Amino acid sequence: MNEQLVVRNIANAFKYSYHTEGKTGDNFVGDLLEQQLGKDVDNKSLPDLSEIDTELKTHWKASLTTMFTKEPKSGKSKYIYENYSYMSEDGKRKLNMSVTVNKNGQGFYLTADEDKIKIKNDGKVLCSLVTEEIVEIANEKMPNLFFVKYDIQNQWLTYRDLISYKKINKKSVVRLINAGVLSIDFRLSQYKNGKMRNRGTAFRLKTSTSSNVYDKLYSEIKTIIKDGVLVRD
Repeated sequence: MNEQLVVRNIANAFKYSYHTEGKTGDNFVGDLLEQQLGKDVDNKSLPDLSEIDTELKTHWKASLTTMFTKEPKSGKSKYIYENYSYMSEDGKRKLNMSVTVNKNGQGFYLTADEDKIKIKNDGKVLCSLVTEEIVEIANEKMPNLFFVKYDIQNQWLTYRDLISYKKINKKSVVRLINAGVLSIDFRLSQYKNGKMRNRGTAFRLKTSTSSNVYDKLYSEIKTIIKDGVLVRD
């Protein structure tokens, strides 16, 4: 199936309104659209629209959107957990935190350039990731992106716009990190046997209702559907 046919199917789905049965949120809206396209909803690492290598994203309110997960070099997450985790109210050691260029409550922060992305604590570099590798992973997971705008009123969902995004580069990734828009989230906790549980180190984008972060992440942008109507070239 080529992109033109996928776009035609999405345009057909945009013609209708859908009763939400009280459900809300980007995940619900995205899953519903995938179902309308005849796709199985899953959590596989492949793009949502894998037949055209395209990720599908929706937008409703300010939130954090996970791009992908990438672990620091072998042993680094364990080292950070063992040295910086805290005892939670449920009696388990945890380290759940978001790290940006602004120092967080545990003293962690990021620095980034086109060579390295570094995770630091009070001036000490705890681990680093190669920027080029991060960009490659981003382009593997989100090589192309269809961004969907929608409205929900009185429990009725209406799809509005479809915007196509292509090509992520190092400059945009570094720029978003240094603007505090792209974070690295640690999700470390403890199994009953005391061993570390790692739910994946996530690279996440801060989205908002005031601006579209994907405009800053991708270099090629094109509106395909506007107010439910297919835009002709």
